[in-house]
Amino acid sequence: MKRKEVSTKSLTYALDAAKAGLTIQLGRKGYGGFASTHEMFGKLMEEVNELSEALHDNDQEQFIAELKDIIVAALFSLASIKSNTHDG
Repeated sequence: MKRKEVSTKSLTYALDAAKAGLTIQLGRKGYGGFASTHEMFGKLMEEVNELSEALHDNDQEQFIAELKDIIVAALFSLASIKSNTHDG
């Protein structure tokens, strides 16, 4: 089965949404990095669990919001690792 193509416009939307989400989160919580890989994993799992709930509730808007939260958590985790804020 051939998958439908994702448009450049949709990819641009996704990248812009990730940037906006990260900016909002930084405004709320600041730049203090994750202290451990366990904290990073815990945050990601929390967001994945919320994604699962949105799926079970058949709530597409909440599903989209949770996908954005996962992206932001993953990006900030990578930045935390790169900045060496974690315990390894």
